[in-house]
Amino acid sequence: MNLFKKKYYIFFFLFYATLLSGFFLNEDSLGGAKHDYLYHLKFVELFKDNSLSDGLKKYSKLGYESRNSPVFYIVFAYLNKFIPLDVIRFLNSFISIFLALIFYKCLKFKYKKQNKLILILISSIVFLSPTLRSLSIWPYPLIWGIFFFTSSLYFFLRFLEAENDKNKFLFAILSTILIIIAAYIHPPLGLFNIFYLIYFYLNLNFKKILIIITLNILFIIPVIIFLSKNGLFFFHKMEGENVNIFTTLNLFNKIIIISTIIFYYLIPCINPFHLFKEIIQKINLNKLLIFLIITLIFSKFFNYDFTFIHGGGYVHKLSYILLGNYQILYAIFFISLIVFFVIFNNNFKNYLIYILIIVSNIQYTIYNKYYDILVLIIFFLIADLNMKERFFQNKYNILFLYLFYTAYYLVNLFKGNLYRLF
Repeated sequence: MNLFKKKYYIFFFLFYATLLSGFFLNEDSLGGAKHDYLYHLKFVELFKDNSLSDGLKKYSKLGYESRNSPVFYIVFAYLNKFIPLDVIRFLNSFISIFLALIFYKCLKFKYKKQNKLILILISSIVFLSPTLRSLSIWPYPLIWGIFFFTSSLYFFLRFLEAENDKNKFLFAILSTILIIIAAYIHPPLGLFNIFYLIYFYLNLNFKKILIIITLNILFIIPVIIFLSKNGLFFFHKMEGENVNIFTTLNLFNKIIIISTIIFYYLIPCINPFHLFKEIIQKINLNKLLIFLIITLIFSKFFNYDFTFIHGGGYVHKLSYILLGNYQILYAIFFISLIVFFVIFNNNFKNYLIYILIIVSNIQYTIYNKYYDILVLIIFFLIADLNMKERFFQNKYNILFLYLFYTAYYLVNLFKGNLYRLF
């Protein structure tokens, strides 16, 4: 290990030290991580006190309803037979370092000519993510799903640049296995296997494609059996909310809210001055009119009601708190359509990623935590947004990224006090 590597490991551990202090202070910058952890301990007890088959029979039934996959709780329960909960919680906090390291390895592989210090700083942003910090302190499946998903991205990037068929196939298998593990922990991430399969189809022969498809089918069969016996646990109603299946699956809600959330997380990744010039060059009155019509149509069918606890994203909440309606939300959605049109640059890959992010949210509730660090990882690693020009050419962009996430973290940390003002 050379001197530089020693320095960057120290860099990660210094960031981890801030999270460790949060661990001992029971930090919950996400707002509901502690509550979710304590609530979901009953699933740990379910698999701890019963056989695996009996636990699976009861899971997602009366008293054990859950939208999450049982895999995380099964592993948690097994560990808890030998290790106390507090020790497991402490060990879980190391997921922050694991995720930062694999994100850095992905960045270093993709952006080989970029300053490694900048790449370290980008990957260290995860330590300012309220989602990562809170779910590292209060164990929850999502963060482990993102870790395995990011690990799969590393091998997918290796697949894209592999020079011989043997290596291509090896990296395709590894990325497939890791994204399957990610999906077993957090099922919505499994949709990105569609993205992988398209590239595998374009780069591998029929025999190898067939092997990968067979591998996917073998892992899907247990899921189908479980769902056939337990039902679609993603559609459980929220406590205190009467939401029917049509509202749950309302695509207009998902597109408007998730688009504004993606836009929110992309703000610090795209040089605003460069973006403004691009908008002036590429957007004319006709395009503006099309985006306006789309916004008006979508807003007509929007019915995601405001509550303080059932998500919707910051823009959704801010719009209702300030105006008592969703006019600000619709305006930001309109702006996001313009920005996506410009930065996606008619690239099929970018639109596919956008669609997969949208449809990955099957349930009614839409929370920031599902997209917090995930959007940053996806758009830096597999989207074609010309980040070399839009981000890396300006040395001040990394400063803006840190200012944004620091402010974001602080707002989350004190949002309970902010809500009380209203």
